Amino acid sequence: MKHNPNLTKETVVVLHTSKPIDVSEINKVILSNKNVKTLNKLIFLYKDKVKQVHFHGKIADLKYLTNDFQGVIKVFAQTKHEVIKQSKMLTEKKCFVCPEFPIEKLEDISFITSMGIAVDLLYTVDHMNKEVVLKIVDHYLYFPSLNIPIEPFHSILMSKLKEKKLQLWNLHLMFPGLFFHVDNTGIKEDPNEAGEENRLKEYFESIPTDYPECLSCAHFHVCFSWGKYKKDSCFLWKEILDRLQSSAKEIKIARHG
Repeated sequence: MKHNPNLTKETVVVLHTSKPIDVSEINKVILSNKNVKTLNKLIFLYKDKVKQVHFHGKIADLKYLTNDFQGVIKVFAQTKHEVIKQSKMLTEKKCFVCPEFPIEKLEDISFITSMGIAVDLLYTVDHMNKEVVLKIVDHYLYFPSLNIPIEPFHSILMSKLKEKKLQLWNLHLMFPGLFFHVDNTGIKEDPNEAGEENRLKEYFESIPTDYPECLSCAHFHVCFSWGKYKKDSCFLWKEILDRLQSSAKEIKIARHG
């Protein structure tokens, strides 16, 4: 990868590559691939720079992933059947399942978590039925025997409890200047759209004019207008963040008596 003046120690390079590239300028790498052999090769090459692995292949192949990697493993699952069949291995490797199959009811998630498998709904929340999403949020917050995370709700709640900065854009690996997506053809700030970096900058700059109500929203520091990005309404995210904020307050009060 050619030198880029925008690269800093905080930059995260998301690699969708099959071939190694020079990442000597940065110290945070996320690997996204469907081939376990490629992932093993890149994990060995980049070592402790690799913070996450996003696996898009057959879940059964994940058993060949090297045990040297101790970071976050996100598995993009095509079917619930595949998750159930490989539940033992997913639990042992402490994977997060990112469903690419429809989530139509709470039970689609509660059954998976009951097997001790963590779930990440970050990439599906915006496409799900509002009532189903809110039932899952409540399940995460108030189901007493649930002791594993359901993302992104867990990370958001923890950020509120620990008073650490977190934005939905960062969870989606899309904040301009912080994430560089690289495939075999070179740098792409977003893997899905050419020129996304400039388009995102224009979107952020337009928020005060196009979405002035966002600036006074209690959740702006978390959402940063993600709730309206490519959507007509942020109602769902307001509901989600309201519930997480309320729960954080309840926990803090309980902790301090």
